[in-house]
Amino acid sequence: MKKSNRIKALVPGRPSLGSILGGLALMVALGGSAAANLPGTQTVNSGDIKNDNVKAVDLKDGSVKDAELGTIVVRTATTALNDGASGRATATCNAGERIIGGGGEPQQQVSDFISQGTHPSDGGGVRTASGNSFTHWNTKGTNVAGTTATIDLISYAICLQ
Repeated sequence: MKKSNRIKALVPGRPSLGSILGGLALMVALGGSAAANLPGTQTVNSGDIKNDNVKAVDLKDGSVKDAELGTIVVRTATTALNDGASGRATATCNAGERIIGGGGEPQQQVSDFISQGTHPSDGGGVRTASGNSFTHWNTKGTNVAGTTATIDLISYAICLQ
């Protein structure tokens, strides 16, 4: 065999149609398609998603309307603080509701009230660590001795039904 024929035998020419189609079939078989199990085109329904896997960044702005989230309700609790007393008011969402916020304050306009904070908790009055679920909202305060006989301390739990 001549030297020029040996070089041509080592350098392949254009691939055949069969080689291209075979390679493409192999890639599809090995890689699959991200939407292969989704019914329809450009659609995803709740059966296609694992629980707790959709994050806010995955949603288009305005794609979820307020009414689709549920009804927001406010639950309250009041505790009477006698002159010189400290205490806590704890508002709780009903079973099946999820707490999404809260707050608290004295119901009367008084100058001798000291706020000791407002925060979510798991029900024991202890501040809940970030990332944990909570069911209650606590408001703490002190009625400083001397001028106001009783102060009503109110706590608000904002709940999603």
